[in-house]
Amino acid sequence: MSPATARLVLAGQEADERKAAQEAARQEARAQEFQARSEALAASIAIEAGSPMMDALAGRAPYRTRQEFLAAASAEMDLQDARDAAAEKAAFRRWQARWHDDHQGDTSAPTEAEIEAEQAMAARAAEYRRKRREASKVITAARRFAQWDRGES
Repeated sequence: MSPATARLVLAGQEADERKAAQEAARQEARAQEFQARSEALAASIAIEAGSPMMDALAGRAPYRTRQEFLAAASAEMDLQDARDAAAEKAAFRRWQARWHDDHQGDTSAPTEAEIEAEQAMAARAAEYRRKRREASKVITAARRFAQWDRGES
């Protein structure tokens, strides 16, 4: 790429970046304006409803006295404590169910598939034992023949 072309490309990129920055600044200004209008509207609605201005701006429930605040805060804490206790009990129940399932044997009657599988396994075991007996007889006969061949008999 020639130096002149590189300068043109760089200038185009810089122009695009400036446009993007200007658009971002416009969007930020619109967002701030929207936020300010929303807060003003919320405050005016709260004031019309009889809430103090600071509570309305902070988005808090209006507490006129210390006792009202303490009662509401206590109720919120009690609610959170109840939620925590319920979650803990539910977790414990899930653990108990898992433990119970893990420590119990299957006491149901065997299904036909299980019976067939057990019979097939018993047949394979019987065939294995039969082959082992035959192999044992062959080995015993081979040992006797070897003893006879060496003249040890």
